[in-house]
Amino acid sequence: MLARNAIAVAGALAILGVGTPAMSQQMSVPQMPVCDERTEALHYLRSNYDEQPVAVGLANNGGVIEVIANPDGKTWTILITTPDGHTCPLASGVGCESLPLVVGARS
Repeated sequence: MLARNAIAVAGALAILGVGTPAMSQQMSVPQMPVCDERTEALHYLRSNYDEQPVAVGLANNGGVIEVIANPDGKTWTILITTPDGHTCPLASGVGCESLPLVVGARS
């Protein structure tokens, strides 16, 4: 099931052009192994891109979604950690900006 989900995500990202090798050569987009243990994934992103967790949320499937970003906003990565403990990148890119959290506001 994890492999099928990872293939589906990779296919969707390839269609969208998110995190492709061609794009990474042009824009220095963070690249990490497809899936790994969470501690290894975080270590890789911190060591290679100076990225650290900035936001976290719980997905409907029980997975944990994390936004990992460089403090200067140069690069970012979105990870999912599945209930069985695998951590996989969903997307990565350049240019990240924090927005103020407005409680109770509706758009």
